Amino acid sequence: MKEKSITHKDGLRTKKQLRRISRRRAARALTKAKPKPLKIPVEHVGGTFWKGRRVAVLASGPSLTKEDAIAVRDAGFITIVVNNTWKLAPWYDVLMAGDNRWWRTHHKDIKGTGKRYSKGHRSEKLYKAHVFKSILGSDYNSGELAIEYAARKGPDLIVLLGFDGSLDKGIHWHGPHHHTPNPNATRCKKWLNQFARIPETFPDANIINCSRYTKVECFPTANLEDVLCELS
Repeated sequence: MKEKSITHKDGLRTKKQLRRISRRRAARALTKAKPKPLKIPVEHVGGTFWKGRRVAVLASGPSLTKEDAIAVRDAGFITIVVNNTWKLAPWYDVLMAGDNRWWRTHHKDIKGTGKRYSKGHRSEKLYKAHVFKSILGSDYNSGELAIEYAARKGPDLIVLLGFDGSLDKGIHWHGPHHHTPNPNATRCKKWLNQFARIPETFPDANIINCSRYTKVECFPTANLEDVLCELS
């Protein structure tokens, strides 16, 4: 039996021909829908670029020391601090804290003249912290946001300190939080996966983990003294 012809905008076609055309179009649509490799340009984050500059990102791990913070400051590094680490480096240029609960608890005590950033609009409205919109999704931690912020500014070097990524040496350099969640094994494991997105998204960023102790192995590691000696 012959295929019954039906009207189509391209002329008379059989049902079998139309099914073939539909399959080809569906295949092309799927091909177009495949995600392209993410290419992130250096962006105008916070109003300036950091080309030619060096940045130190100071997290809250117990491996962080006051001496390390002073060392990178004296070497001319721009300083980004995470959460309570502003207390260890009150000369910070940027304070990054993604948790609204942290801002609600600590906003009255924060000192320093550096810029302050949060992930949520609520913190901007209530505590005058600028909103930093991550390109890595809604699943984040504040240390990851701080590294992303630095990477998007395009500096020549980003040094990480206090990124322990485990509970082996304790919770924080300042002890436990009392009104916001503290690290546990599950959260640490989750953070390691989140950190791994940074080198995948910013393959050209020169990031070195100089934490005295770390389980964050997605970045090259080095001793801070060696890095500073090589730069001097």
